[in-house]
Amino acid sequence: MANLKSMGFLVDDLEFDPDLVIRGLIMDKVTGNLVKADRFGYIKRVMHGTQMLPTRAVSEIYGRELVDLRKEDTWEFLNTLFSVSEAVMFMQMVDKLDQGLVPAELGPLDYKGLYNAVSKALFRAHVEGQLKVTFCRYIFTYD
Repeated sequence: MANLKSMGFLVDDLEFDPDLVIRGLIMDKVTGNLVKADRFGYIKRVMHGTQMLPTRAVSEIYGRELVDLRKEDTWEFLNTLFSVSEAVMFMQMVDKLDQGLVPAELGPLDYKGLYNAVSKALFRAHVEGQLKVTFCRYIFTYD
């Protein structure tokens, strides 16, 4: 969060919710959605930001589209705990973008640009060791 804040994002009210996202889900970086697909790639359930979408909306957005993980500019498979953390932050930031709570001085951002900012901030935290310190603090203070 500190890295996003240093980039100009308003993040003070973000919280890590370990129950929001699980491994095996897929982020749609173009629409700001988190999708659950079956083993054939058909999209079954969708969250936009932190809100579950009704089945009708899922059909309108995706129809019979298949998830193709080779399209890395669109899809991001959540297969590590690191990617789960990234998705939790991204989904909350999607809500902020939709609510108009992303500062205008950051420029016009779409969901893909927002994903890139979140990804960059978390990568920086990982490389600089901030995640390990935060994780250890979380584990040893968790009741």
